[in-house]
Amino acid sequence: DALTWRAVTTRGGVRPRPRAGHSAVAFGRQLVVFGGAGAASTYGELWVLDMDTRDWVEVRQRGDNPGPLSGHVAVARGRHMVVHGG
Repeated sequence: DALTWRAVTTRGGVRPRPRAGHSAVAFGRQLVVFGGAGAASTYGELWVLDMDTRDWVEVRQRGDNPGPLSGHVAVARGRHMVVHGG
């Protein structure tokens, strides 16, 4: 079976800035995006895209945030997003 690519249009006015070098993992019907770099800076933001509603939400982080990262990797393990490198 072949997979098919298609563009997904998101809703709402809040969304992450364009970036490269970020990580993204799927938790069920949510896509979680962390970090990355833009034209002038590196980001430490955590964003969630609900694939059912197509709405982006920036998540406030608590605890030991890894800080702004780019070029890292991440995996989903249970209820956790594990980030390495950057």
